[in-house]
Amino acid sequence: MEEETITNELHAPHQMTLPMKKIRINEVKNVMQRKIHPKKALGYDLITGKVLQELSQKGLRAITQIYNAILRI
Repeated sequence: MEEETITNELHAPHQMTLPMKKIRINEVKNVMQRKIHPKKALGYDLITGKVLQELSQKGLRAITQIYNAILRI
């Protein structure tokens, strides 16, 4: 019975609005360049703003995919 309840919850339509648009690489790049201060203090991940601003296209693509996966879930 519990498994059936879980399955029904997973398949139930929860969204009452249209899904969000996917984030594009250019949007991520613009935010990284304009909104992130390169000399801000490190966070728990030890990644500086400078590192984020100097990401390669492959790095930007990976971050964009992560953001889109978060929105999808």
